Amino acid sequence: MASAITRSAMWAGLSAHLVHVTSKFLRSAADYLRFRAVCRSWRSALPLSRCHLPPQLPILLVLSAFEDWITFRLAADSAGHCCRTGISACISCLGSSTGWLILFHEDSKEVSLFNPYTAEAIPLPQSYPSP
Repeated sequence: MASAITRSAMWAGLSAHLVHVTSKFLRSAADYLRFRAVCRSWRSALPLSRCHLPPQLPILLVLSAFEDWITFRLAADSAGHCCRTGISACISCLGSSTGWLILFHEDSKEVSLFNPYTAEAIPLPQSYPSP
């Protein structure tokens, strides 16, 4: 029987093309997130965009006791996923669209977009109207 290290190395050796083609069969954001978490090579082989997925139900956000941790729960997946975000008590979530959170930074009065799946953050221009 192969050791766990050998088995994980075998998965990591799967071609990027095959990983990408296989990901097209995923139907939920939770499965996409888990698929990307298998190993570094799979994460780099998959696009950050989940545009091939069918429309998803909204994300439920739960702030934890730790200042920079957030748990997000998908309607079809009650387990939830933890993500280090940098979101603190002085940041409010104004809403979401297509998987992106709209965040308002109360201390700096800046608005940004945050993707909890990829941890990508995009600051919006200062001319963007504040809430």
